[in-house]
Amino acid sequence: MREQSKRTSKYPPAFNIDVHIDDSFGLKIEGDRYNFATIIIKEDDDGWQKTVLERLQSYSRHRI
Repeated sequence: MREQSKRTSKYPPAFNIDVHIDDSFGLKIEGDRYNFATIIIKEDDDGWQKTVLERLQSYSRHRI
Protein backbone atom coordinates (compact mmCIF):
# COMPACT_ATOMS: atom_id res chain seq x y z
CA MET A 1 0.00 0.00 0.00
CA ARG A 2 1.29 3.44 -0.89
CA GLU A 3 1.97 5.92 1.92
CA GLN A 4 -0.28 8.94 1.74
CA SER A 5 1.77 12.11 1.36
CA LYS A 6 1.23 14.97 3.77
CA ARG A 7 -0.25 18.08 2.22
CA THR A 8 1.69 20.68 4.14
CA SER A 9 3.97 23.49 3.07
CA LYS A 10 6.56 22.44 5.66
CA TYR A 11 7.08 19.22 7.59
CA PRO A 12 9.95 19.63 10.10
CA PRO A 13 9.95 16.02 11.41
CA ALA A 14 11.17 14.91 7.99
CA PHE A 15 14.42 16.74 8.79
CA ASN A 16 14.63 15.73 12.48
CA ILE A 17 13.56 19.20 13.58
CA ASP A 18 11.76 19.13 16.94
CA VAL A 19 10.23 22.62 16.92
CA HIS A 20 9.55 24.91 13.96
CA ILE A 21 9.76 28.65 14.73
CA ASP A 22 7.88 30.90 12.32
CA ASP A 23 5.70 34.00 12.03
CA SER A 24 2.89 32.34 10.08
CA PHE A 25 -0.26 31.35 11.96
CA GLY A 26 -1.01 29.02 9.05
CA LEU A 27 2.02 26.97 10.06
CA LYS A 28 0.54 26.52 13.54
CA ILE A 29 -2.58 25.10 11.93
CA GLU A 30 -0.44 22.67 9.91
CA GLY A 31 1.53 21.75 13.04
CA ASP A 32 -1.69 20.94 14.88
CA ARG A 33 -3.04 18.98 11.93
CA TYR A 34 0.15 16.98 11.24
CA ASN A 35 1.35 16.73 14.83
CA PHE A 36 4.55 18.77 14.87
CA ALA A 37 5.54 21.43 17.38
CA THR A 38 5.54 25.09 16.43
CA ILE A 39 6.40 28.38 18.05
CA ILE A 40 4.64 31.23 16.28
CA ILE A 41 6.13 34.70 16.76
CA LYS A 42 4.07 37.80 16.09
CA GLU A 43 5.69 40.18 13.62
CA ASP A 44 5.52 43.03 16.12
CA ASP A 45 7.13 41.04 18.97
CA ASP A 46 10.24 43.10 19.69
CA GLY A 47 11.23 40.63 22.40
CA TRP A 48 10.92 37.62 20.12
CA GLN A 49 14.19 36.11 21.37
CA LYS A 50 12.82 35.94 24.92
CA THR A 51 9.52 34.57 23.62
CA VAL A 52 11.32 31.78 21.76
CA LEU A 53 13.48 30.85 24.76
CA GLU A 54 10.49 30.79 27.12
CA ARG A 55 8.42 28.64 24.79
CA LEU A 56 11.32 26.27 24.17
CA GLN A 57 11.74 25.84 27.94
CA SER A 58 8.02 25.15 28.26
CA TYR A 59 8.19 22.68 25.36
CA SER A 60 11.14 20.87 26.99
CA ARG A 61 9.31 20.53 30.31
CA HIS A 62 6.29 18.95 28.60
CA ARG A 63 8.43 16.39 26.75
CA ILE A 64 10.19 15.05 29.86
